[in-house]
Amino acid sequence: ELAYLLDVSVFTINRWYRWQKKFNKNVLPKPKRIGVRNYWKQEDVPILLDFKNKIIKGRNGVMTNG
Repeated sequence: ELAYLLDVSVFTINRWYRWQKKFNKNVLPKPKRIGVRNYWKQEDVPILLDFKNKIIKGRNGVMTNG
């Protein structure tokens, strides 16, 4: 449902959180984990949407290794 609201794939959301963990950033809201699923609060959606709109995309984007 969150991926649908943000118009991204679940893989993309997971990639954002892996990036945050790898580079020790704290820009994304922490989801609540129940079992194997993550849940976000309704007020987290605008934060994630803002993140999506601000990140640099493409080959030289913020999440590249280089």
